[in-house]
Amino acid sequence: MKPVSDRECIAEAKVDMTDIINKVRRRLGIEEDAEMEIPDTPVSNNSLLQNNNISHPSHGIRNIPWLSEDESSFLPDKEEEYRGFETDVIRRLMRNIDQSIFDYNMEVCDIKSMDKHNDEFWMTPLKMWERVDPNANVVAGQKWYDIEDAAMRNGTSNSHAPITSSLRSMVQVVGGGPLSIASNLYDLTFSQVHTACLSWFVIDILESHVDLFELPNMKPLKAMMTGVVRFGEAKWPTMGKQVLREVQLRTWPRDLFRDEVLKNKAVFMSRLKSYMEPLTRNTNPMSDSRADIIESTMRLWSYLRLLGGKLHVIQPKLGSAFDSELQEAYDEIGMPLDRGRSLEKVVLWVARRGFRYREDSIDGPREMVVKAVVIVR
Repeated sequence: MKPVSDRECIAEAKVDMTDIINKVRRRLGIEEDAEMEIPDTPVSNNSLLQNNNISHPSHGIRNIPWLSEDESSFLPDKEEEYRGFETDVIRRLMRNIDQSIFDYNMEVCDIKSMDKHNDEFWMTPLKMWERVDPNANVVAGQKWYDIEDAAMRNGTSNSHAPITSSLRSMVQVVGGGPLSIASNLYDLTFSQVHTACLSWFVIDILESHVDLFELPNMKPLKAMMTGVVRFGEAKWPTMGKQVLREVQLRTWPRDLFRDEVLKNKAVFMSRLKSYMEPLTRNTNPMSDSRADIIESTMRLWSYLRLLGGKLHVIQPKLGSAFDSELQEAYDEIGMPLDRGRSLEKVVLWVARRGFRYREDSIDGPREMVVKAVVIVR
């Protein structure tokens, strides 16, 4: 199939763009002028969402015909859901992710429990991680998002597996030293290690180590977004990103946008399977729960990405004092601990990293915290 150029993508988006812009203008109470045209503008090869790719009004943009000096200033929508992130949306999607990980972990553990050959290695994998990854002690290795799926499945003799790369970060290996697992982690169960690895994969996606907007089917959407920013900057100088965000927040709940993003679900399900394979071996079933992990993660990733805020991952240091402001505590058998019972505890294991999300909206900075989930002792 002949590749579609960026200019063709923009041309195809013009009709839809004009309709969206007119709807936004009506929403904002701005009287519609004569029919507008979207300018043909070159598209950078770099990410079109980065600040340095957004045209500044001083770069000739005031020559656009529909810009008039007496036009009213851009007034953001007063509905909360369009002014910035909604805490409930983020927390709901995180609950979905945590529940899907729990369900999938139970499916895998049920399969393993029927295996007549279960031994100490499978029950407590950190005690003998070299049986999970024979190259565990090789210092060289790559993260799962830096290696092709086929290479991750086949492995190499001169580097450790991507899941070991994650484990090195989990146990906080200093510098480029060999993998060293503290003996107090040897008794962690397969379930505890398996859950931590699944959630590590999820947070890597939320950190945008893989940018879904760089995937081929998202190219027309990127072109559309570029056009919206340029229009916004032309009409309301310095407000192009805010205009884009309000359009995107209206787009995000729509089935068409959701389906377009989820066209990439199979890619990430395959990568998750390859990533987990050294630990799970033949107990890595295709299931609705695993699909739900990826779907909810992609939905949350796309929501955070459209908002344009900054995500800072919370990874508690093993052995550090429990911090109730940033962490949720569980005991070693998986029971939640209230604040009073956990104050004197230390972090044994991080079941799921958390994150702090900050958005500099037109109303000023806003921040929320999704707490890390830790096992304490």
